[in-house]
Amino acid sequence: MNLLRIIIPVLLFASVYFGIHYWFWLNLIAEPMLPAPWFGIATTALILLACSIPFSGIARFAFKGNLRRFFMYLSYTWLGVMAFIAFHLILVELGQVLYAWMARPTAMEQLQVNRLLAGASAVSVALFTAIGLYQGLGPTPIKKISIPISNLPDPLSGLRIVQLTDIHIGPTAGPAFIKELVEKTNALEPDIVAITGDLVDGRVSELGEQVSGLKNLKAKHGVYFVTGNHEYYSGVDEWIRFLPGLGIEVLMNDRVSIDYNGSTIDLAGVPDLTGHRIGPPHKPDLEQTLEGRNPNHPLILLAHQPRQWTSAAKQGVSLQLSGHTHGGQFFPFNLAVKAVEPYFRGLYRKGESALYISRGNGYWGPPLRFGVPRELTLIELASL
Repeated sequence: MNLLRIIIPVLLFASVYFGIHYWFWLNLIAEPMLPAPWFGIATTALILLACSIPFSGIARFAFKGNLRRFFMYLSYTWLGVMAFIAFHLILVELGQVLYAWMARPTAMEQLQVNRLLAGASAVSVALFTAIGLYQGLGPTPIKKISIPISNLPDPLSGLRIVQLTDIHIGPTAGPAFIKELVEKTNALEPDIVAITGDLVDGRVSELGEQVSGLKNLKAKHGVYFVTGNHEYYSGVDEWIRFLPGLGIEVLMNDRVSIDYNGSTIDLAGVPDLTGHRIGPPHKPDLEQTLEGRNPNHPLILLAHQPRQWTSAAKQGVSLQLSGHTHGGQFFPFNLAVKAVEPYFRGLYRKGESALYISRGNGYWGPPLRFGVPRELTLIELASL
């Protein structure tokens, strides 16, 4: 019985996964009747790419260094390209149906249209992939935004916060990526660096050396971190113990007061919503975090998921900084994310409270961004 519980889901996954690849083969190779030797080359390439994702599970443990990173890049990139192909093939099949209904073509005419649509799809997918890889792996754009805060004392106007979020240090995000983020962050001369979760995708034993590059972050009033949901898949307690050694203060339902130009601003942080499954101290408790706070001090809350703003706005939070959504990461998934997330990306206001959602510094899974570029966010507070 226990063996069947493993075998049946694996068989179902394999059926769907390889069924999708058969759909690709049928529309892009078989029906267009690619001439030799392209039929064989394309079929072989598709088979190898289909095997790359299952093989990456082996490669993650069997290889190290650049060889491991190569196979992880290949498999994750193919996963994203699959989404691009599926989107295009839906359009192709709609086009085929419309053409067949309107033109009543001969078999030869239908073949020519199939070849034209397959070729156009291949070119478009290649373009999507090239742009996606550049936006996912190229230089991180810096986004500067001024956020007006209600009742902000004049001395606090101009306080600079660099938000880092959704870095997703893992199998494909190497030390060079961390080095670039650190250098760009330090060049902005922040007063505060806020890391709003999903820093890692792996254990300390795997990624500790890569993450150690963050010890070079410099901020006049400290570097602060709150957990994201991915920390809870990655040995969260290990990371909570590890990060303070890099000069990063972990806020787990905690609050600190920061003196700036003779005035005080409160900075609070709560764990990700996923933490409620573990219980205290991982269960978010904003009421406890804010207990005894001076209500005259402006309050900034670090919380990974934007939906945590619903209660935060009611409890006097001036500004919440969040990530989590990646802004959808790439088209067409951004449309689905926007449909299910009440707060998606950018700046929102509700009464005297504001929420800013960064698109994130990295990526999850496919190293692709398309239409949703990464951002390194410099936030400057201003009086409302």
